[in-house]
Amino acid sequence: MSQNSTGLSRRALLGLGAGIAATAVAGGCSSGGSRSAAGGTLTVPTYLPARTFPGVITSSVPGVPYGYSTYPRPLVATVKEVPGRGSTITSYTMTWAGQPTPLAHNKYWQGLNKRLGVTWKPTIAPADGYEQKLATLLAGGDLPDLTILRPCAAANSALRQGAFANLNDVLGGSGIEKYPNIGWTRPEQWRQVLVDNTIYGIPLDVPICNQQVRIRMDWAKKLGFTAPPANAEEFHKFLTGVPKANVGRNGQKAFGLATFGVTTNGNPFINQMFKVPNIWSGDGNELTHMYESEQFAKALEFAARVWKDGGFHPDALALSTQNQKELSLFTGGQLSILSISMQGWHQAPYNDTLRAANGGIVPYVVPGADGGVGTYWLGGSVYGLLAISAKAGSDDKRLDEILRVVNWLKAPFGSAENTYMLNGAENEYWTWKNGAPTFIDESAFRADASTLTYGYRPNVWYVAGEPNAARDIIAYCEQVVRTGVANPCDGLSSQVADRLGPALDEVASTYLTQIVTGRRPVTDVTAFAAEWRKRGGDQVRDDLRKALSERGGK
Repeated sequence: MSQNSTGLSRRALLGLGAGIAATAVAGGCSSGGSRSAAGGTLTVPTYLPARTFPGVITSSVPGVPYGYSTYPRPLVATVKEVPGRGSTITSYTMTWAGQPTPLAHNKYWQGLNKRLGVTWKPTIAPADGYEQKLATLLAGGDLPDLTILRPCAAANSALRQGAFANLNDVLGGSGIEKYPNIGWTRPEQWRQVLVDNTIYGIPLDVPICNQQVRIRMDWAKKLGFTAPPANAEEFHKFLTGVPKANVGRNGQKAFGLATFGVTTNGNPFINQMFKVPNIWSGDGNELTHMYESEQFAKALEFAARVWKDGGFHPDALALSTQNQKELSLFTGGQLSILSISMQGWHQAPYNDTLRAANGGIVPYVVPGADGGVGTYWLGGSVYGLLAISAKAGSDDKRLDEILRVVNWLKAPFGSAENTYMLNGAENEYWTWKNGAPTFIDESAFRADASTLTYGYRPNVWYVAGEPNAARDIIAYCEQVVRTGVANPCDGLSSQVADRLGPALDEVASTYLTQIVTGRRPVTDVTAFAAEWRKRGGDQVRDDLRKALSERGGK
């Protein structure tokens, strides 16, 4: 599985992730030291490929994570000495699980402190309360040493106003060689998090190809297909045929597509089939939104036809904001197609659903409308930023200790350090079984590991007990990345979009709901695009163009 998270979180399932923003927003926070000033000369940190071990499966396609069919053994330490000097390092992070067991009763946490050579003291906020808690921390001005920043108004303001250390002279160019486990961060990932040509922290890794589509090929065969739908007309036949056939579990009615998102750009399968741009296309000189494209009009016309002919779930408009219900429809044997994270397919209940289908649920690369391959929407390769407070960064020795600890935490998959982060101590939490670390009592461990070390680990494909999984996932990633298209504005945030977003969502909801359900003609997509531009779309475009021009680094 991808080793970025140890449990099946909602974020992991849906592949949510974005880079930290690079535009100013309202708000204030305190400055803390001389290294907090923005700008100056920057050379993007030198790329230092992650250390790998025998049995690694690598890809020649840039951005596709490597993998292992078996767990590396023997375990090798990549950091030769304890990185810390006995201090306390504070951090702010988030969790989709519960709080960890208190330190006094937590052998994993105690062992982590010993290995790091510090007292690791995180403040852990529930994911849904992350932004509110962050705003409180920033307003107070007394920041922890390390803060995971996700795109939000408070984070953007703090970055620009000096709350976090400028790391250009420490990590730029060959400076990164002092911290080689941080060096596996790719150049494009550093560029995504630059603000005013300044490194304010370390990118948090996420695969650009984290989503995998799977289709009920067993149902397709009952409809006369010998291979997965290969174009728009075959896809239409499949989607509209499923509800009419007796294919659902225990006689339940089954459905083609579960959702049509009226404020989230329609249906992703259909958009990618018609090669709709990934939200924005172009560059800092000229940006075009997907709503303005000819491809979007064609995709919307097709979606309206699928709706009319019964290919969508009847509650598809509401289900676009009810992710858990969509997931439950699939595992309940009532949905023909689903996209979740690569690792999600190898965790319960999804792997149970695959086994029950006995090979009938297969990976599906969405086809082009006229055949061939559609356009896969690549995600951002970072989902946040690990920033160091300006106060901590103002002391060179303190800053070095913190970076040495981060370097340990970012050790590669298969190393002694990463194995401890994922599994705890051998014979205490796990033993070797069938060539892989196997938990003695997994329930006593998962929440602790996923919260205490969230965000540091690299994404690597490995599934215990499934020797073919990594190779199959990498092959799928390679296929979609070759035809994939990125959003040039990924990693940027717009103050204007934050302000006008509700009004723009209202425009989309009004038009798209009525067009897809047949209450407006498809030709009204032109009027929709014009109204979207008038209500603020053009202002958002101008704001993002400015942000793109400010994103720098060489």
